[in-house]
Amino acid sequence: MELSFKRFAYFLIFALVPSLPGWADQPNTTGGGNPFAGQATNLRLHHNLYESGDFKGAFRLFKQAAEKGDRISQYRVAYMYLDGLGTPRNNFEALKWFRVAAARGNAKAQDQLAVMLLKGQGTPRDVDGAIKFFRLAAEKGVVSAQVSLARIYDKNGRAPANPEEALNWFRKAAVQGNAYAQARLGDIYISGAGVPKNSAKAAKWYRKAAVKGDAVAQVSLGRLFFSGQDPS
Repeated sequence: MELSFKRFAYFLIFALVPSLPGWADQPNTTGGGNPFAGQATNLRLHHNLYESGDFKGAFRLFKQAAEKGDRISQYRVAYMYLDGLGTPRNNFEALKWFRVAAARGNAKAQDQLAVMLLKGQGTPRDVDGAIKFFRLAAEKGVVSAQVSLARIYDKNGRAPANPEEALNWFRKAAVQGNAYAQARLGDIYISGAGVPKNSAKAAKWYRKAAVKGDAVAQVSLGRLFFSGQDPS
């Protein structure tokens, strides 16, 4: 009876596991057995080589895994092409692999792809494309993408100024602790760009940025005190 139950349990495992979400995305790097275990072991080796400074060895292994469809490796290969780690610097290859990883939902790849599109690295400059991918990453909570998107809408000439959008993304990044975004929120509440002027709220955000060492926020907070707008 016990043997029959075990056979039934194994049947359920092998029947159901291949249909689980994400199973098909995991490469079987061991030639058999559990592909999740094999992937974890191999990626650990990749990262160990990278952390030890063996960039050529790490790049070779990451490239192999990337070509088999591993999303983390696709992002890492793109990054190594971009910075010339373990391989000659190549913006075109970096852009290609960032696109591959971004299309598969890698938020960091989406952020970095947007940076390259905005700067015109490996491709003609594409502000609309940059906004698209910054937004995808920002909506996943990537702080650098939130700040970049806010700056695009913050009267910098890269897109039509949109104070509401700038405020929205600066606020999201500020809540996550980004000092630049906190300082800009302070500026926005002082100037009243898209919000009613409010020196108390300005002081609140300047103070948060100031304690992180942001020199601009420190100066701005001092000006509030000396101007007679006591925010305490």
